[in-house]
Amino acid sequence: MIFLTDALQDNNLLATYTGYLHVYPRIIAELGTLLPPQYFSLYIAAAVALIRVALFFLLLGVLGPYAKTWRWGIAAAATVLFIGSGQQEVLGNITNLRWFLDIGATLALLGVFRSWGWRLLGLFFLWGGVLSDPLSLALAPIALWRVITLRGSERILPTLYFPAFLLHVLIIDTDARESALSSFLAVPVEFFSSIVVRVLTVPLLGETGATVGVMTTGALITAVMTLVLVALVFLVSWKQSPLQTRLMACLLFAAAFCFFLATINFANLDAISVSSGVAKVSRYSLMPAVLIPSALLVLLSWAHGSWVTKTVKIAFCSLLIIGSGVDSRGDEWSTRGPEWNRTVSEVSDICSTDTRLTSVTVQITPEGTPKTWTATLPCDWVRN
Repeated sequence: MIFLTDALQDNNLLATYTGYLHVYPRIIAELGTLLPPQYFSLYIAAAVALIRVALFFLLLGVLGPYAKTWRWGIAAAATVLFIGSGQQEVLGNITNLRWFLDIGATLALLGVFRSWGWRLLGLFFLWGGVLSDPLSLALAPIALWRVITLRGSERILPTLYFPAFLLHVLIIDTDARESALSSFLAVPVEFFSSIVVRVLTVPLLGETGATVGVMTTGALITAVMTLVLVALVFLVSWKQSPLQTRLMACLLFAAAFCFFLATINFANLDAISVSSGVAKVSRYSLMPAVLIPSALLVLLSWAHGSWVTKTVKIAFCSLLIIGSGVDSRGDEWSTRGPEWNRTVSEVSDICSTDTRLTSVTVQITPEGTPKTWTATLPCDWVRN
């Protein structure tokens, strides 16, 4: 609702929030103000869902050629639609839309697009990531690498990365956040366990599965068991996979780990430590939850032969399906109110009662959430 309040006042698409740009969320909020207010929440949910569907097609276009069959390509791309991580923080949330935009920006640079339709889709996510989250600024070396190695019109997309990059770099407030890396290095075992659980266990077993593992065996044992599972997938598929598929899988793994490390650099240890709860800051696992399973599914598509290989494939896919299914319970916070249409109706009544009012500030915080949220709704907008 931060961006709704700004859009209803004097919206500046290049204004920073927490030190950096959020251009796409601001554009979405601005367009939403053109609708009657009672439809705003439905519009936001639909907009976020449509962007995830668009990201599915981008993933399919980039990863499909690396999978052995189109079915495996669809399975790899479908992680963005069915992964359960971060349900309470990303569903219908334009602020946390940036995680999906970062994924799209990464895939847009790694892909090779020969048609203008795919290039436009890639550009949508490329500029969306770079102009909505500083994490995508770290993709500059990848963009430069692609400009150097690609040929002809294939260079256009990575070249267009740099205007958006320069714009964000000129505006970003680098003093808005401080690094917390030193506190992590002081507890290496806990740091290692938490990283593996959040980057590998949560993407493969889901938040619920990872929570059960941490509570029953501890974070370190859970991390080691997850590493064994990932090693088995690599063991049965690595030699049978083409070189380009292996390279793409490694790039996706590197992106997942690097994005996660860059994210937690500005978080506190208590929030990151899985001993404090796997579900805390679950949004930080969202990018690994898409990139890691996608990479492993593309690799597994080439695995065949012994009963060990078949067992690993069945077990891995089963764990993904079960983990995603258990976690896909929806956003529980949204069920705790307040209901948006009722809020709009109440504000309309207040504005009608006191015609001197120009706006009304309302509480929109669900019960039991740790932070208070408000929205300032102009009476002119509510009356329309």
